[in-house]
Amino acid sequence: MKILLMVFGDVPVRFKIKSAFFENIVTPNMSGHQLITFGYNKGADIQIKPNEGIEKVLENLPKGWTPDVCIMWQIERYLLPRGIENVPFYTVVCMGDWDYDIQLTKNIIEMTDLVIALSDPEKEGLRAIGANNIDTFYFLGIMREYFNPNPKIIRDRTYDILYTSNALEDIIHLERTNWISRLAALADRYAVCVPEPCLNYENYLRLLSDSKVVLSYHRFGSMSSRALEAGVQGTVVLEPGIEINKYFTPNEDFIPITDNNYIEQIDQYLQNEDTLQRMSSRFYQKTTQTFESRKRFLSFLDFLESKIKKTKFTRGYNSLNEYEKCMRRGELYYYAFFRTNKEKVITHLSEELLTQSFDEFRKSIGIFPNPRAMTALAIVKASALFSLSPEKAQIDNGQEIISLLKTVIASYPAYILAYIHLGCIYYRLSNDSEALSMFYRALELLENYEGVIDVFCLHNRDFDLFNSLIRSSVNVHLASLLSGKAPQSADNVKILYQAMTLYLISLIEKKNNNIYKELEACMKSHKLFPQSGTIACNAAFLLAVVGMKDASLMMYKKAISLLPLRVKLRIEYANLLYLYKMDNELMNELKVIFHITKVITTLNTRIGYLNKTIAGYSRLKSDKRYPFDESKEVMINTWLEMLFASLRKNPTDWNIVKRIIELWNELGRTDKAAEILEEYSCNTLVGNDAADNILSDINNVNREINRKIIAEEKWSSEKLISLENLLLN
Repeated sequence: MKILLMVFGDVPVRFKIKSAFFENIVTPNMSGHQLITFGYNKGADIQIKPNEGIEKVLENLPKGWTPDVCIMWQIERYLLPRGIENVPFYTVVCMGDWDYDIQLTKNIIEMTDLVIALSDPEKEGLRAIGANNIDTFYFLGIMREYFNPNPKIIRDRTYDILYTSNALEDIIHLERTNWISRLAALADRYAVCVPEPCLNYENYLRLLSDSKVVLSYHRFGSMSSRALEAGVQGTVVLEPGIEINKYFTPNEDFIPITDNNYIEQIDQYLQNEDTLQRMSSRFYQKTTQTFESRKRFLSFLDFLESKIKKTKFTRGYNSLNEYEKCMRRGELYYYAFFRTNKEKVITHLSEELLTQSFDEFRKSIGIFPNPRAMTALAIVKASALFSLSPEKAQIDNGQEIISLLKTVIASYPAYILAYIHLGCIYYRLSNDSEALSMFYRALELLENYEGVIDVFCLHNRDFDLFNSLIRSSVNVHLASLLSGKAPQSADNVKILYQAMTLYLISLIEKKNNNIYKELEACMKSHKLFPQSGTIACNAAFLLAVVGMKDASLMMYKKAISLLPLRVKLRIEYANLLYLYKMDNELMNELKVIFHITKVITTLNTRIGYLNKTIAGYSRLKSDKRYPFDESKEVMINTWLEMLFASLRKNPTDWNIVKRIIELWNELGRTDKAAEILEEYSCNTLVGNDAADNILSDINNVNREINRKIIAEEKWSSEKLISLENLLLN
């Protein structure tokens, strides 16, 4: 075959994990196949600019050289060339992280002929969002230069269990974080290591070669390339997925595990090193024989040649009207900018992608003016402003973007996302009052069913809060919606936007020191989106501050289940357990924190902070000569500072006064409690409809102060007698 191969060229990402890039193993002639490469960077046979299309590539091909197929690998992390939908030869895309931006993936599918997925679950997922022409082939491999010629014997290896990942606290794919947490819990019995993310590749391989077993996890159950990397180092794989069964034999080549049996399986094999050694040898032999990169790529080419000879392909994009084509191209350039910009995948004028996206959306408005296209245009302009010229944003206050979104609202008052996006612009420009106005109007439309959420409107990908809070969940629901099997997914997307809006309101109320309004908005957000660890974390802290003991403890447990590796969160929870004298629970939590900070190398630095925190637990010390309780004092004074700031903002809010009095009493400062009770009770009672309830609260506080005074008088009398006796002696 004559193959046109799209490559990344001379960019750093290509050399981080060389086996992961076809271009590192191809030659112009491979087993009868002829290959020419093209791309946006130096290092390709034919280099084009981001604003140039496939026509430019074809112009530079050797005379008479016509491709049989164009292969584009990891295209979801790159940029599909303009005009690819019109070429007179087969176009094939190999996709991995296709679920990160569903709209981008859908557009790529529509513009090309054949999609290659790594596994059957991924094949079904891609089929659900529109990939009619799709097949499965495991095209990953390991370059021969990374094969360990003499793998270390299992019994001589330093680490029992290794886990590696690109993200330790993965709030997008929580199961990764859960597996790390499970392994960390085994630190009492085994030498567990979780190194820093994105470890230098050579160092990573050395660490693999010094580990007995390694956990290989993939969110779809596909066989991760990390399993192959382990195999060529003679390291045995712990695998919770099922796709690996196609290539290797469970309990002979690798160790299959589930959420329920992983401890049993780990114990069984780590306690029998002879069995583990036989498994290591088998896995090494099979991996090196079958998954050498060059051999795997040639098998892939043979597979493709057979496939395209037997199959007729159609490109769905070509059946769209011109408006839809412009919208698709606008989305493609927009999402491609954010997928390529982080790792500088396109080195030459990648910002042009936003310009091209803007131009396409402007064309679509010219054909068919509507709120989706107009809102998309505003989002692109906002991304260009905040991503490329953040200093300019504070100067011109985003007036052009604001004007555009106001036009959408004026023309289409039921289009809820225009309000939300305008609120986000105001929020980012610190115009809190206008932001709140937009957010509350959006919520009003949502709650009264008077408006509509356009689930396929462009995502605000330059806004970090969107990315960290709801991006992953929105993509999951969009995929379900496109499958046609889950019509409720549209409502789920609507709920996610509602939760994000409420969370933004809570952040604004935090800036304005309105603690109870902040808590109210945060709790409403949590109720709508209980899967968010970020929201649960904030809610837990606020519940503790306002004195809702049981609710705060429950929320901290929920937040920790969602963010199990967030040490700061766990220490907050431990401090609360200490304050409430729940010592058994405290000891269990401290044990977990020590395990996490011990085995996760990037968290080793937190051990000092943890020890300092524990040193402040004065009540637990055997030497109790000093009554000062550092941990308790720091925590309560932090809360008091927040509450006083809120009281200055809301001087007639009796709930704040009452909580401050409770905390002063907790610190034994009855003098302060009495002062604030006297100072604020009269002002608060005037004109307050809840006067009867407030009077009841005052009586309760009065009784508490009297109790404290009696106790202090008794203590003072005893101390005076003691001191007099000392003087007499």
